[in-house]
Amino acid sequence: MARPASKRNYIVINYRNVTDQMIEDSLETSRDTLRHTRNGYADQVILKYEGSMPKSFGKQIAKSHSNMRSEKSTKNSKWRGND
Repeated sequence: MARPASKRNYIVINYRNVTDQMIEDSLETSRDTLRHTRNGYADQVILKYEGSMPKSFGKQIAKSHSNMRSEKSTKNSKWRGND
């Protein structure tokens, strides 16, 4: 049974720094499914994971589901796309 989204954690990282191992260690299925920032911002993406932060993520700062949701829902959010 899948865990609720509220149990997920997220990192924000520059797209060019995303490795194949990071994709494999995250809940993402491929680079094509990553959420990118909107035009005009540095090309960053969100990687989501459950449990402990994967070692492949290095020393990224983890964000909780509620923090990430709040950041994406602000009027001038840099994030594009739907949940």
